[in-house]
Amino acid sequence: MQHWRKTTPDKQPRDFVHHWFKAFDQLPQDPAWFVQHADDALHLMTPDGTFRGTDGFRQWYQTLRLSFKPGIDHQLERIEVSHLEKNHYQVNLLVRIEAETLNSEATTIMAREVRRIAIDPQDNIKIFDYRVELV
Repeated sequence: MQHWRKTTPDKQPRDFVHHWFKAFDQLPQDPAWFVQHADDALHLMTPDGTFRGTDGFRQWYQTLRLSFKPGIDHQLERIEVSHLEKNHYQVNLLVRIEAETLNSEATTIMAREVRRIAIDPQDNIKIFDYRVELV
């Protein structure tokens, strides 16, 4: 059971994002945990392009694995959660990313992220819109 499922609905999106980045920092070879949280109709816009659905998420994730070493450090500078309607939320993030490329170059990236998520009655979270913009 994921720890965000033990929290109140207003805290679930925030707890989920923290867990997501903690897992993402390791860049596991198998992205299954992340894919289970991507809606089949996911719309993902990043500096690397636009990706759709779970296959698109896998493609984007693979480009990151081909660019960065595991051990990334996502530092949440700001997180704001807005309730949109029923079980839908928008999560606005400002993230500082400390990473090392496969060429052993240290890099710092600032990104603004917007995620729209849905939480079902069993507290499963799906991301249906995910936008990343470099700042």
